[in-house]
Amino acid sequence: MSQGQLSLREANRQLNIEEFQGRQIELQSLPLALFIELTQNCNLKCAYCRSAGTYNPEWDMPIDLFRRVAEELFPTATMVDLRGWGESTVLKSFSEFISITTDYGPLIRLVTNGMNPNEAIWDQLMAAHATVVVSCDTADADLFATLRTGGKLSRLVQTVQTMVRYRDHYRVPRDNVYFTAVVSRPNVEHLSALVEMAHELDIPKVILFPVGIDPTHPWHLRHDIDLTRSSLIKAHERADQLSVTLQLAAALDDALRLPDDVRTMCMHPWAYALVDYLGRVGYCDLLLSRAEHTFGSLHEKSFQEIWNGKDFQELRSAHVQRMLPDRFSPCRWCHKMRYVDFEHLIHPSYASKVVSNQTRIQLYENGIPLEPVPVF
Repeated sequence: MSQGQLSLREANRQLNIEEFQGRQIELQSLPLALFIELTQNCNLKCAYCRSAGTYNPEWDMPIDLFRRVAEELFPTATMVDLRGWGESTVLKSFSEFISITTDYGPLIRLVTNGMNPNEAIWDQLMAAHATVVVSCDTADADLFATLRTGGKLSRLVQTVQTMVRYRDHYRVPRDNVYFTAVVSRPNVEHLSALVEMAHELDIPKVILFPVGIDPTHPWHLRHDIDLTRSSLIKAHERADQLSVTLQLAAALDDALRLPDDVRTMCMHPWAYALVDYLGRVGYCDLLLSRAEHTFGSLHEKSFQEIWNGKDFQELRSAHVQRMLPDRFSPCRWCHKMRYVDFEHLIHPSYASKVVSNQTRIQLYENGIPLEPVPVF
C-alpha cells in the first residue's frame, strides 16, 4: 500500500518507526504517543509522592490550550495519555477532554488512582475503548490507607468493578483495564495478595515499578534484597496459577536486573512528547513535574520548532551515540533499570522485550546477582 493510500495516522506511524530505525535526528514524522498533563491537582497525599494541598485552578490545563494541541497533533498520534502529576478525574471538565480526544480517534490512555466513583467517567472511557491503568499498591486496606493517604481500598474496588462492568458491556479487550503497583519495602510481601485481588476483580495484568526514593530511605527495596526476590518469585508463581500477567516495567533493584538482552534503544525521543499543564513540551512521561526537562513552551514557539529544535536533536543524538550528558541524566537510570512498559503498543518490535511471566523472559534471574552494566 502506498503512503497516499494509508490513513494519516498510520502513515505517520510507519514514517516514525522508519526514522527511529534509521536513527534520524531531524524528523518528518510527528510523535506517536502524546502525554497531555491536564492537571497537577490531586485528591490523595501518597507517602512517596508530593502531598496534595488545596485545589488550585492554576494547576489545570486551559481547555483552549488542549484544543490547540489536539487539533495539531491528535490526528497523527497513535495514543493520547490524559494523565498528569495529579489525578485527571478531579477535573469537572474531564468529560469534555475525553470527548475532544475521542473525536480525533487515537487510542486513549489514563492512569488513575481509582478514587472517583462517578460512573459516567468510566462509562465514557470504556465506550471509547480506552486503556485505563489503575494504580493500586496493595490488597491490604490498612496499608493502602497508609500508602495512599486519603484513599480507601474499598472505594478503589468499587471503581474497578464499575470499570470492568462497562469494559465487558462495550466488548473492550480485557487487557485495557489493568493494575500498576509501586513496590516498596512496606508492600513487597503483599504482591501475591495483590495478584489474587486482581484475579478476583477480573483484572488480567499487574505491572510493577520500584519505588522512586533515595536508597537511604527505609522503604527502599535494597534494604532487603532476599525478601524482595522471594516475594517476587511467590507472586510470579501465584500469577501463573491464576493466569494473571505479572509484568516488570523496571528492575526492582540493581541487584535484580535481568540480562542486557531485555533492554533496547529507547524510542521516546523519537516517538514520545509530553505537554504539561502550562504548555511546556518535554520528552518523557516519567519526567512529569520536571520543568527542567522540557524544551520550550507552546506559548513561545510552535510545536514543530520544539520537536525538531536544538534540544530534541541533541537528545536523539546523545541516544544514538550512547553518550548521555548530565542534562539528560534521568535517562541513565532508565537505560540501566527500565524494561518495556507499553512501548510495544507504539513500536511493535518491542513486544519481544516485555518482561513478564507470560513471555520467554523470567521475572528473576535464578536469584543470582548480575554483573553491573555500563551506564552511558
